[in-house]
Amino acid sequence: MRASRRIASSLFAACCGALPSQDAAQQVRELHAAGRYGEALELTQRIGAADLRAEWRFQLLNDGGDLPAALEAAEEGLRVAPTHRGLLQNATVCAVTLGIAERSAVLCERWRAAVEAEVTEPGERAVALEATERMRGEVAGMR
Repeated sequence: MRASRRIASSLFAACCGALPSQDAAQQVRELHAAGRYGEALELTQRIGAADLRAEWRFQLLNDGGDLPAALEAAEEGLRVAPTHRGLLQNATVCAVTLGIAERSAVLCERWRAAVEAEVTEPGERAVALEATERMRGEVAGMR
């Protein structure tokens, strides 16, 4: 019986390969903290939740200095979670840093719209809107 369970577990792992999102994300977090970005980046593929996977891919690529790839990771996440405020903020700041004016402007407006639509707590809303205004100013300075 034990052998058949091991075989079943091995087949499941080989076929499905994904750890539960939280387990994989925890392992990615630990590798990130240890500065092992390459290993962590590979492990992000095992995070089942697309938005969480994109957040971690962005963080690792950004921290590793690959800003164009970080921006692409954030935008990949936004394709499945178009109003994800964290991804919108990350993508906006990254696009501004890269000096991509038009893309920055579009992302910034999407980020602001997400804040206006989703953030109801007054203090949090004021802080988030102020952040989008700062980015709007950065974008205006690029044009």
